[in-house]
Amino acid sequence: MNNNFDEDEIQKNLERFMDQQIAEYKYVQASKLKQSNNSEASANNDMKVNTLELNVPNLSAPRRKCLSNISVIETSSTSYRSRRYEDDFDDSDYEIDSDDSFDEYDDSDSEYYSDSYDDTVENSDEEYYDSEEVDAEEFISPRRTAKNNNTSRKTRNPKKKRKGLKIVLCILIPLIAIIGAAVVGWYVLVGSAYDHMTYKPIASLKGSSLEADGNINILLLGTDTRNEADTGRSDVCMLMTINKSQNRIYLTSFLRDTWVTIPGYEDETNRLNIAYSVGGPELTLETLSENFGVNANRYMQVNFQAFANLTDAVGGIDLEVTAEEVEWINAYLWEYNALVQRDALTDNIEYGTEGRIHLNGPQALAYCRNRYIGSDFARTDRQKKVISAIIKKLPTAAITNLGGVISGLFPNLTTNLTKDDTYKLSLMLLELSKMEIVQNSVPLEGTWEFATMRGMEVILADYDENKAYLKNVVQAKEAPATKASSSASSTS
Repeated sequence: MNNNFDEDEIQKNLERFMDQQIAEYKYVQASKLKQSNNSEASANNDMKVNTLELNVPNLSAPRRKCLSNISVIETSSTSYRSRRYEDDFDDSDYEIDSDDSFDEYDDSDSEYYSDSYDDTVENSDEEYYDSEEVDAEEFISPRRTAKNNNTSRKTRNPKKKRKGLKIVLCILIPLIAIIGAAVVGWYVLVGSAYDHMTYKPIASLKGSSLEADGNINILLLGTDTRNEADTGRSDVCMLMTINKSQNRIYLTSFLRDTWVTIPGYEDETNRLNIAYSVGGPELTLETLSENFGVNANRYMQVNFQAFANLTDAVGGIDLEVTAEEVEWINAYLWEYNALVQRDALTDNIEYGTEGRIHLNGPQALAYCRNRYIGSDFARTDRQKKVISAIIKKLPTAAITNLGGVISGLFPNLTTNLTKDDTYKLSLMLLELSKMEIVQNSVPLEGTWEFATMRGMEVILADYDENKAYLKNVVQAKEAPATKASSSASSTS
């Protein structure tokens, strides 16, 4: 009985061994057939071959048991170039029975497949491998499908992005630091210049804005003050209007002999320059508002020395001068030289010189003060020429010779400009240098006549017409049209 049992066992084992050898032989032959077909297909990519494909358990879900049948599909040889069949499956992982089918997938091997593919294939469809035939390229190369679904990982390189950001920051941070230092330095300089001024506010204008109707109006007063105790007279009374909408600077001179009503003055009427003599800048501003509708709320008052120093700080100016004007320049220089205790002939110009002449500070001051050639209109024209030339050169001088501008002008300047006003104006220097300068005088030509009032020779004006012109200068967005258009001079 035992012998029979042994013989039966030996016979069964032998048959099982033979069946397994036959199955392995078929498996090897199928692999060789695949390799042969791959070699032939490599010579011609368009050639189709029959390839034995073994359906295996779903590798994306290794713990689910499944069986698949062997099927033969047609596919291009290019599907197998990047990945060989033997690279993915080893027949030692499966038991092959005599019926040429694979046994159930052993759950104990799940860790092997999980470690191999979990990093590339996630959340695959459960029925992906259940179909009878599947695309060979997708079946053999699941990594390629996963990469195609995440193309953004190819195109974006975090290291390069971080490197580019570092380069930008290395350039941007020093640039911001330089600009910040320049801004701080500029504000320190402007603040220092402001501290050299004499701030004298006007109570009625306290808290008023620098701008009105989008424009800036500043009354410029030039006095013949010889010392701090001397009130002096206003040799220059000029309204500077910065009209942004027109990109223009209007310099409007008010003739000192114009007959006006002076608010609160005992005689009620008198020449315009008397307003400054009895009430300073405040009464002058009130008088201009009363007679011409000018509502300026800032003033800048300079004396002789400030005018000369400022001209020197910008490097002097070039003007067309006649031989007769040269004579009077030398005459006024005698008084100035005595005042500042210089030699009497200092800065004298050779008699007979004419044409375009370079004038320094004292010479430009003497040129402006001349009241003996022409009327008061001619005198104000000379003043406007000098101030226009200074304004044009001031932005450059503020950069190249800021110390000279500060030390020459500001100690001799009295104003009601606040420190914030000064900062705002300093930031406009470059813009101001590009604006057109339009010069005119009030009363306008054709709107006045000479008259004698209380034994004084004065100028009577048509106040309504002059008010209309000044309103357009101060408020309008378009340039005003006046009778004086032919006589008003402009400098670009």
